[in-house]
Amino acid sequence: MEDNSSKKILLTVLGVAILIVAVVGISFALFTSNDNVTGENTIKSGTVTMSFSEKTNGITLSNALPMSEADALQQLTKDGDYFDFDVVTKTSKAGTVIPYKVSVAKISGDLTDDQIAINLQKLGTDGNYTSIVSGKKVSEMANGVIVDATDNAGTATGKTDSYRLRIWIAGDQDASAIASDSKYSLRVNVNGGV
Repeated sequence: MEDNSSKKILLTVLGVAILIVAVVGISFALFTSNDNVTGENTIKSGTVTMSFSEKTNGITLSNALPMSEADALQQLTKDGDYFDFDVVTKTSKAGTVIPYKVSVAKISGDLTDDQIAINLQKLGTDGNYTSIVSGKKVSEMANGVIVDATDNAGTATGKTDSYRLRIWIAGDQDASAIASDSKYSLRVNVNGGV
């Protein structure tokens, strides 16, 4: 019996010793640096925030009929007919590039993505909006991405990109096949990274 007990104790001590050596070895490997690294080691840090002029992060279409993009831009001019939002980038280092993507996704409604058209405009330095996505259907957006701002250069004080989004039932849809109480709600998302 005593021989078995001493073997168990010896195996236990040996197991603990191996565990200690493994932990120390892994810790040493994690905290040592490799001086053979060549090239530039760059760490970038920044944030992308989004602000809305409305209380929600989306837009809802209800009781609408199909129309052309020209009609949509002419008729959808009141608050609630469009969705304004800002994307603000901030970084501690001037000139750091903070890319972001703006995407849309259906929240609810009985209309489908292939029935809904989008116009997205960006506010220029001249104070006017210019269309950057024109008359495309939601279903035509790869993964719902409507803006891929990979060249968005931030500054220490930040950069703001202002957008205006309009949605409507596309003009190629049959009005008689759309119920008068049809609805469609769209959410806007911004994802940033460095």
